[in-house]
Amino acid sequence: MFRQLIINSQALFVLAAVLCPRQVGAVCLLCEDGVDGLKYPFAVIKSDGTSCTKLAVSVAVDYEEGSSQCTKQIQAWREICCGDKQPIDVDITDVFDEYPDIDSIQQVGPYEKCNVCRDGDYPSTTSMVLTMLYIGSGSCAQYWKVGQQGLIPDHLCDPLQYFAYEPCGCGEFSTNGNYHWSEDSEDESSNDDKTPWWSNADSLFGDDQVGNTEGNTDGDWWSGADSFPSSSASYASRTWLYASAHIVCLFIISTGFFAS
Repeated sequence: MFRQLIINSQALFVLAAVLCPRQVGAVCLLCEDGVDGLKYPFAVIKSDGTSCTKLAVSVAVDYEEGSSQCTKQIQAWREICCGDKQPIDVDITDVFDEYPDIDSIQQVGPYEKCNVCRDGDYPSTTSMVLTMLYIGSGSCAQYWKVGQQGLIPDHLCDPLQYFAYEPCGCGEFSTNGNYHWSEDSEDESSNDDKTPWWSNADSLFGDDQVGNTEGNTDGDWWSGADSFPSSSASYASRTWLYASAHIVCLFIISTGFFAS
């Protein structure tokens, strides 16, 4: 049921080309054994956040085997990404300044649109790899696109937004100035900052609101618990919150799937 959620026909071809080099001999392989040869696939090797996995796919898509460009990429990166020595992670310093044309993305799935960043931002850390149960692994940018296409199940959207918030560079972790395409995605309430509720305890867990969820119809499954910390919570309490939410998230995803 979920096998079509992330990959379309073009992505499937790219995956086949990289995984099956013997059948598709025209693609440029960064490692001799294709992606299986990547010893440290998630190592960041460029200042724009490019990982070895992303580079391997780009090389396979963009260059033909035996071309001068292919040879150049192999000479520059094969030893780093395919060798036994662990690469030194490069600091991400390049600020993302290009955004996809949101109007060109068609909704092809059966679900509502799901923004990776809860407040409508485009993820500023586009190369970070996320792995989600029943969906698979993909970069923040890829998750954003399939979310716009309606390919992320509705019950997985909230957990995705919660756990992608910092890794994908949303809210106060953004390096692109909290980019929005339109004013519609901005919060129209009196609290006009763009950070979600879990990064601003005062807006939901203040002393006069703890345990009182009346009128809070827009809360998510993890909100409204009177045992959650207030704005004066310690670091340990906030760590407990994240760990507990993670456990509950996995439980809900698993039971929801098998119940269906």
